[in-house]
Amino acid sequence: FFMFTYKDKQQQHQQHLTLAARVSCLLVVAAILPLFITEVIIEFSSRPTLINQASREMETDARTRTQLIDSYFAERMIDSEAMSRLAPIQKFLAGDASYQVEARSSLATGHIRGSQYQDWSLFDLRGHLLLYYPTIPQMHGSSFIQSNALQKLQTWKRTLLSNVFYNPASNEAYIDIYAPVVTSSYKVVGILRTTFDLHYIWKIVDDESGANGSGSYAFILDEHGVRIAVTNPHPDAEDMQHSPLLFTAMAPISPALQQQIASENLYGLQAGQTMRTLAEPLSTGPQQGAVMPPTFHMVPAGQREEFQGARWSTYTVPWTYHVLSPVSTIALVVDQQLQITRIVATIVLFLAIAIGIFAGRRFALPIMHSIEAQQVAYKHQQQLVQLKDQFLVNVSHELRTPLTEVYGYLELLLICGDQIDEATKMTFLKHAMSGCEELTALINNVLDTIHTDDGATSLHLQSVGVAEAVHDVLDQFDPRTVGNYTIQVRVSDALSVKADPQSVRQILRNLVSNAFKYAPPQTQIIISAAYEDMADGQVAVCIKDQGPGITAREKDLLFNKFIRLQRDLSGSVRGTGLGLYISKQLVEAMGGHIWVESAGIPGEGSCFCFTLPTTTNPKIVDSN
Repeated sequence: FFMFTYKDKQQQHQQHLTLAARVSCLLVVAAILPLFITEVIIEFSSRPTLINQASREMETDARTRTQLIDSYFAERMIDSEAMSRLAPIQKFLAGDASYQVEARSSLATGHIRGSQYQDWSLFDLRGHLLLYYPTIPQMHGSSFIQSNALQKLQTWKRTLLSNVFYNPASNEAYIDIYAPVVTSSYKVVGILRTTFDLHYIWKIVDDESGANGSGSYAFILDEHGVRIAVTNPHPDAEDMQHSPLLFTAMAPISPALQQQIASENLYGLQAGQTMRTLAEPLSTGPQQGAVMPPTFHMVPAGQREEFQGARWSTYTVPWTYHVLSPVSTIALVVDQQLQITRIVATIVLFLAIAIGIFAGRRFALPIMHSIEAQQVAYKHQQQLVQLKDQFLVNVSHELRTPLTEVYGYLELLLICGDQIDEATKMTFLKHAMSGCEELTALINNVLDTIHTDDGATSLHLQSVGVAEAVHDVLDQFDPRTVGNYTIQVRVSDALSVKADPQSVRQILRNLVSNAFKYAPPQTQIIISAAYEDMADGQVAVCIKDQGPGITAREKDLLFNKFIRLQRDLSGSVRGTGLGLYISKQLVEAMGGHIWVESAGIPGEGSCFCFTLPTTTNPKIVDSN
């Protein structure tokens, strides 16, 4: 009996071992088969998807940088056209020499609009120089104005841009703007010319270095097929060096164009010099598309490998922005992303084998966690892409609204100028200037965000009087806007902080502007400053309004980039969602922090506060 019982137990034990081995083998096979299929799918399906995604990112980058270039040129053209409509300039060019001094003063006001302007000058319809400020403009060959522009200015009566000029001695490229001076009777009486440099354009192209993978770069072609801007691997203005591709033609140019370039000293060429040609033939023709820009493949001059590229054309000037990235770099990035997936799959395989041997039914848990992590990462990436697209749509809408306002008032002045009294004209011009200032503020917010993100913001910390800064900011607003509110300033004159003066005013301007936007008229706005913590030496500045308030859920997102509240998306309050983000970056860069206090109840409003290090004695401030 004992012998048979021992044999039965031994057989049962062997059966259990065989069953466990079979289950383990079955689970291992069940784990290997899907992973093998997944690897095949990734190799033949995900790789083209990732390559197309990289191509779309290059296209988006080219489009975004082209929009920055267009915005820059549009602002320069608006400045020139505004100068050409000044009365002293029009009367002087119409033949009234008594307005010469006033016309020169008007040119001086144009020169202080920005450091990018080199000179302003006035010409008659034959291109003869009549007046200039501050220095005589540079001639292009034997004339001040390109010959093909004189007739167009009188016929088209609209602002024109010259070709690119270059000074090898100073390593500076610049462009002329020709604005026809048109009287109220729609008669061209002269030409306004201003010259400005291309440092900003070169900076945009230089920032492309490595932006789309190792070895990526960009260049701009003008209407003649000449590279007028190229990514410089050593963009140091002091060493006077630039890329050897700069001011070279993509294809041989005609003798007539060569003669025009030499006669007008375009691209820094003198008489007798010819344009260098560095051909870069396309190995794959551009893809035609109405929505997305053309994509192509090419072997750039001096390179031995093929590059993938995307291009986008500007609308203010006949230029084309090209961005290139080595195909090997794109393939390497794709391989790295696929390698991560393979590593995850391998880890899951070993876990599945171990779990299949020791605990069969738990092998799926790590796989599910891995899949969920990938889904979360994918959703996060999609949200970032959607946020970027929403920002572009929002900025386009915000720019279009003031542009339409400016265009409408200027069109009324142009068409019905003789039928409108002077007071109405001044009202229309003030509305147009208000729209221009709003456009400038929107563009400055976008540029400030770029500078703060890449760490290009330069801070000069010094002692700044808080009360003085608050009053300076309030003086910058329209008195009519300030008069709509009861503003109380509760700041001691002796209170000062260690900060950058311009940054402090920018932060205050953003917060006070938001209070004006959201608080109902005839309500109270309180601006106060006091010590938050005397031991830490921090001063807290607060701006409190009686607006609609902010909910607790929205407060957590308020200081992020491109964020706007849900109620603002369909409301009348315009903005890019960058003001609070820029304020947060500036406050933290100066050693402080920023926050908002609000119960989210309409009428109780919000209180935005930020702290900065103090430079004054708390006892002196308290006594005052």
